[in-house]
Amino acid sequence: MPHNLDLKDKRIINELWANCRQSDSAIAKKVGLSREVVSYRIKRLESSGLIKDYITLVDTAALGYITYQVYLRLKDFNRETESRILKIIKNNPYIKWLTNLSGQWDIFFVMISRSRVEFDSHLNTLIEAFQDNVAERLVLNGVEIYKGVELALDGLEEDQRHHHDETIELHPEMSRAKINTTDYEILRIISRDARMNVVNISKLLKKNKISLTPEAVTYRMKKLFEQKIIRGYRAVIEHNKLNLLWYMLLLNLKTVPTDFAKKFKQFLRMNKTILFADKTLGSWNFRLELLVKDHDAFQDQLIAIRNICSEHLNQYELLMVFNDHTMVSFTEGIYLDYIKKRKN
Repeated sequence: MPHNLDLKDKRIINELWANCRQSDSAIAKKVGLSREVVSYRIKRLESSGLIKDYITLVDTAALGYITYQVYLRLKDFNRETESRILKIIKNNPYIKWLTNLSGQWDIFFVMISRSRVEFDSHLNTLIEAFQDNVAERLVLNGVEIYKGVELALDGLEEDQRHHHDETIELHPEMSRAKINTTDYEILRIISRDARMNVVNISKLLKKNKISLTPEAVTYRMKKLFEQKIIRGYRAVIEHNKLNLLWYMLLLNLKTVPTDFAKKFKQFLRMNKTILFADKTLGSWNFRLELLVKDHDAFQDQLIAIRNICSEHLNQYELLMVFNDHTMVSFTEGIYLDYIKKRKN
């Protein structure tokens, strides 16, 4: 761990993970340090690469977008070819998350579109750029988030954990989001810099010919949060620097009865090692992500998951996650689609 990460560092990371827009002073009160020391530690965590980014979590379904998960198995490739393919995917304006894997699949990414037809077009156009290196692809449709992303670091007390117990459906609801150009501009600005202060947001808006005071920016962001367009603000963490292993587990179940779904959801939410879990449509019913300290710890979790699913489990597939190549919630494609629609 960088700089001999201590409990205070872990608590700071935990707070930035839960809400990275809270001030250094607010974090200082929670962790029992001065504001100056917290500011110093945050800068140190950033410079070490442990904190990679600060993103705004946006409910893209509320903006009319469907979430798709794409897995690619490559052929005739080396590290240079893989790097080229990852760069092409990363530059696509509709990609929310991109990572490389070990296992049956080599690359995984999350892509959003406003319809199945649009998704098919976007995906085919994207893959055309490296189609000679694609051996197989798998597409799943995200349906419901069973457990929102939780980072449970060793040493933290139970009351210091930040649970995400709200179930989030990933079906687009075209009529729910009533936001305008100014809102879209704000979301675009804070999408990759969720800690930016309202004064600087106001200045950037002014460059785009939108006059809004810092107080008005605060009001707008508060309304977006109340409308549940903004779901939260989170630090992006480099798991390798925490000496943790990141696994992805795909589950295929014969059936998903209501009573089992309720029990399974509770199990996932109470399990500290499960980072994220969602329900999907396609050849796999669930996708789980786990952060564990070693392979033995993962084996323990796998046994527990198999046992709770024993009556319904058909098969499972194990993948190891290596690196995040991009992670963003409000993609540039959403903004571009809005601008195009407004012009028409």
